[in-house]
Amino acid sequence: MPFVVECMSPVSSTNLAELLALEKLVFRKADSWADGELQRTAARRNCVVVVARQEGGKLCGYVLCTSTGLNLHVSKIAVREDCRRQGIARALMQEVLHTAATQRRSMSSTLHVALDNEAASKLYRCGCGWVGGEDYYTPGRHAYKMICELEPYKAAGAAGGGGGSASAGVSGSAGGVNGSGGCVGGGPARPNGKKR
Repeated sequence: MPFVVECMSPVSSTNLAELLALEKLVFRKADSWADGELQRTAARRNCVVVVARQEGGKLCGYVLCTSTGLNLHVSKIAVREDCRRQGIARALMQEVLHTAATQRRSMSSTLHVALDNEAASKLYRCGCGWVGGEDYYTPGRHAYKMICELEPYKAAGAAGGGGGSASAGVSGSAGGVNGSGGCVGGGPARPNGKKR
């Protein structure tokens, strides 16, 4: 399934409604930010949201981050169930890391992933430079606190390694990202395809 990945900052009220609908669809109530946290975070100046849309514009995934000085923290990533296993999460993460390095001038990106979320752990660990150890998450649950150094993304941006922006996204398809074989490819791999 072809899809387009793009950065949207600031988040419009129409886009916020789409994000909330996907949030409610993807996350169980205990993990959902639909109670107001998503709206509050999206309204901040330091918020970065990257979305993936199918042809026709239907939202199939998003990643929500906050920029804090030299770090970009990945707070949420969601992909519609019927759109999973098609490279969308990988493309979203590549775009957010590229945006962090080239537009936000971040030096690193961090995230937490639940120990029992094997699919997400594989996505973050598999060859992309995310490293980390066990950390507290929520009462009764632990997570890996992970960090990704963004120097390779900065170098790729300086070398003309592709650049999405708030107005120019990148396209992808079920074929994945530059032959990365199901992993976020080593460093700054980006989806092949047309720019928007």
